[in-house]
Amino acid sequence: MDRESGTHKRSDVLFMLETTVRLRMVEAVGQLQNNWTWEVLFRNEETKDLAIAQEEVLVKQHRAVVGDFHRQTRKMRVVRVLTCVPNEFLAAKFKEVSATVKHIAYEINLADGLIVS
Repeated sequence: MDRESGTHKRSDVLFMLETTVRLRMVEAVGQLQNNWTWEVLFRNEETKDLAIAQEEVLVKQHRAVVGDFHRQTRKMRVVRVLTCVPNEFLAAKFKEVSATVKHIAYEINLADGLIVS
């Protein structure tokens, strides 16, 4: 969704999904970026294809673009993991859900140079 249309609430996205593909065909909805980018997990590929094929999708009377995130590289920030948990363990857990980990690093506080935990 474009930034000029303002921020959007979860209820706005749910209303759009109900009118386009029916909410019962949606597994999960999550905010990705400042209420402008949302991720939707559909129950099956056919519903996803139907959503992507929509020529015009409106959220609060503003045009929204629907795209396929499948198999795109994403940067993920995992927070509140104890530093005593090995990175290899985290990578193995991501692999269990078919995610490939390319790099794991601790966040470093620039002011003091210490690991943020």
